[in-house]
Amino acid sequence: LKRYQIDLPEDRIFEGDFKMRSGEEAMRKILKLDPRPTAVFASNDMMAIGALREAQNQGLKIPDDISIVGLDDIMMASYVNPPLTTVVFPQQEVGSKAAELMLRLIEKGEKVVSYIHTYLVVRKSTGPTPIR
Repeated sequence: LKRYQIDLPEDRIFEGDFKMRSGEEAMRKILKLDPRPTAVFASNDMMAIGALREAQNQGLKIPDDISIVGLDDIMMASYVNPPLTTVVFPQQEVGSKAAELMLRLIEKGEKVVSYIHTYLVVRKSTGPTPIR
């Protein structure tokens, strides 16, 4: 976000424990914000599914009223209604790369910056910004 000069105030960040219930709790807080955000990015798909469920329980239509994005692309993401837009994060590749970099640091004292490519799977939980 900083790279593109996008400001995200601290009071717009809600922590959770990566479970559906914390996604629900975070969404309850998010929906009380003024102005209400037009989109939510959750730390994983389970929290995103909880957020989606809470938004629907409060009468919002996804994505017409608010867009929701998760991270992981778990199998359940394509089965919720609406199917969840999510970022694919190759966890096995991250683990392998972390081990490789740790060994390089231990054996050679080498610090290396490495990037892992992710991609967005666009489903039906995201849409154009709602007109207010």
